Amino acid sequence: MTDPEFRSPWDPQNHKMPSGGGGRPPGNRPAFWSMYKWVIIPIVLVMVLLLLLPKLSLSGGQTATLLYDIILLAMVGAGLIVHIRSNPGQALRNIAAWVIILGILALGYSIWSGSGRIGQELNPSMGQVANGGISFPATLGGHYVLRVKVNGEPVTFVLDTGASDVILTEQDARQVGIDPDRLNYSQPYDTANGRTWGARVRLSEMSLGPIYLENVRASVIRRGLDQSLLGMSFLERLSAYQVKDNVLTLFP
Repeated sequence: MTDPEFRSPWDPQNHKMPSGGGGRPPGNRPAFWSMYKWVIIPIVLVMVLLLLLPKLSLSGGQTATLLYDIILLAMVGAGLIVHIRSNPGQALRNIAAWVIILGILALGYSIWSGSGRIGQELNPSMGQVANGGISFPATLGGHYVLRVKVNGEPVTFVLDTGASDVILTEQDARQVGIDPDRLNYSQPYDTANGRTWGARVRLSEMSLGPIYLENVRASVIRRGLDQSLLGMSFLERLSAYQVKDNVLTLFP
């Protein structure tokens, strides 16, 4: 015998749709606007901007670039909003992960390049530009380390007011385009490791923040020096320099 109250899951009566027609439960019909407004709104904004572009007095290239950026931003923004609405929890986790990744990349770039306040704090040799000059805090050993571009290449120097010239190590000389093997080492220098010999050269350009110098007198030393020195041939070309509260400030 079959229980009259039991209905097979395959019984067609179990799958009758509620009255109202259309084959969809009442109240679940998606409204056109609610589904597509995040696509329609960007399209409308792009059309409005297209109408305003002739009034911006942009060149053809600038107009094309601006239009491309607007369309790309609209498409990415619309897709992001739709993704957030469809799965808010997962979308927010994805956004948080990307924010962390981009933040780490930005911090790494700031430290590597020395740009930005964080980069300057963690890499003091890059200096901090302010009030028309550039400042460098003293290291724990009391030295001033400066990152200077020589012939377009970055070179790390230690400030040495006792050195009459800018002094380059052999390695740094090669980096800025000077061949140490073709120089005449006839200039005597006294270093902490004893007397050594250097070769006189001219540096086409040196730049440091707002400071830019050309044809700077320098010497290359092959032995007896571990670090290039920023000497008086650079400092005497400045309008002023000062040391106050363990901070060196150079003025162009």
